[in-house]
Amino acid sequence: MPTSADLPALMEAFFTQRPIAQRGASPHTIASYRDTFRILFQFAQKRLSRLPSMLTLEKFDAPFLGKFLDDLESVRGNQARSEICA
Repeated sequence: MPTSADLPALMEAFFTQRPIAQRGASPHTIASYRDTFRILFQFAQKRLSRLPSMLTLEKFDAPFLGKFLDDLESVRGNQARSEICA
């Protein structure tokens, strides 16, 4: 198993094992995961001045992820939304 600092290996494992474990994951779901991580890594590169390949899992603590979510809302216009299916 990769160490917590080995983020590229963790990402590779996620994208090769998670869709298999989550049977029936559509290509759209996998693409959504990919796009979300891409946005997160771009944000991290700007904020931490490090290439994504140089990031470690420890950099993604709760305060950092909170700033990322705030950025999604303020810059990209994303918002939390829930729908109730009747």
